[in-house]
Amino acid sequence: MDQTPIDRLSDRQKECLRLVWRHQSSKDIARQLGISPHTVDDYLRKAIRTLDAADRIDAAWRLHEAENGTPQSLMLQPRPVAEPLFSAAIASADEADAWGMAGHGKDSSGNNSTSEQAPYVPLPRPETGERNGLSASQKLARIGAMGMIWTGIAIAATGGLAALKYLIR
Repeated sequence: MDQTPIDRLSDRQKECLRLVWRHQSSKDIARQLGISPHTVDDYLRKAIRTLDAADRIDAAWRLHEAENGTPQSLMLQPRPVAEPLFSAAIASADEADAWGMAGHGKDSSGNNSTSEQAPYVPLPRPETGERNGLSASQKLARIGAMGMIWTGIAIAATGGLAALKYLIR
């Protein structure tokens, strides 16, 4: 019987992908597993290649789906996407249970968990390999707008300091 791409992953690659799914950086994963960040990145690169994934998040999503499946109630709903600026950074206990992440924040009886892991927030799954769908001109326009905002803040702060200096005299 042929092995699936998930079956061809090593245990260490799977461990690294599970930690990526929990929003851990390479440095955090390395610290937790007692290996170097370079080794973590190497495991992740090989896992991405084995799974033919776009990036580490896509590979972590594929492993998560293979190990946990998609919950019945969410099968027809779109994949989760982190909200802008992580306004809902902490998933409720119901969401955590729905995604097979019971024990993050509350245990099965509803009591606060003693686990010190970060709260679970589903990562967006990239469909293309791009980080976002903005064109180059849209990105430049946003950068320009941000520059104008920061310039305005700097001018306002400078004016406030000048006024304060005048009042202190």
